[in-house]
Amino acid sequence: MKDIQFLVMPYLICITDVKFATLGETVECVRQLFEGLHFMHSHHVAHCDVHMMNAMMDPVPLFSERPHPIDLSRSYDFKRKTKQYTRTGHPTRYYYIDFGLSYRFSPQEGDPLVPVTLGGDKSVPEYNDPSTPKDPYKIDVYCLGNLIREDMMGRASGLDFLRPLVDDMVDPDPARRPSMDEACMRLEELITSLPQRKLRSRVVYRSENPIARLYRDCSHVFRTLFWIATGTPAVPSPVPTNRE
Repeated sequence: MKDIQFLVMPYLICITDVKFATLGETVECVRQLFEGLHFMHSHHVAHCDVHMMNAMMDPVPLFSERPHPIDLSRSYDFKRKTKQYTRTGHPTRYYYIDFGLSYRFSPQEGDPLVPVTLGGDKSVPEYNDPSTPKDPYKIDVYCLGNLIREDMMGRASGLDFLRPLVDDMVDPDPARRPSMDEACMRLEELITSLPQRKLRSRVVYRSENPIARLYRDCSHVFRTLFWIATGTPAVPSPVPTNRE
């Protein structure tokens, strides 16, 4: 038994498996993704494979009980129906997974360069010239910016306030991209500049048909009134754990 090691991992699902109800929910997701990547970089770790399938979330707070991984509307044992909650009422956490292409550097290495290894996001400009080593941190910045551009801004309206920051993050020239230090500071400035009304506004997905949009608009009005009356924050941050 001495040679056996157990790896305990959390039960996670894709971020897009549960739709965002409000802009504030989306903002909190983006904030946690920025914070997570900044944490890695500050500890000299480059992920090198940031894309939507490697950005996950804890589904447990969002359902009446642990959902089945294939059908979230059913319980984990598939015997009961689950009730789904919003992130605003039940804040959750977001995680990066899949560190198979990651690098860990020593603090003395300064600005490291590494050989190019293709990750899930094939649009990275550095991949066009794999013959020379690249800055892995700048690749991470591009991939996170592209995730937000394609999988969030590209699917829903109301996120245009992020465009200047995202455009800089996906700049074809790595030297012009911000570091995660700068990106996090700029994001916090953007978040604090948003009024409560904006943060509580409904996320409207581009795929919605007019009838569904009208129904969801009406439901959102009553839900928002409840959140305001109960003092529920517009940006739903999860309660810190003991380790934090």
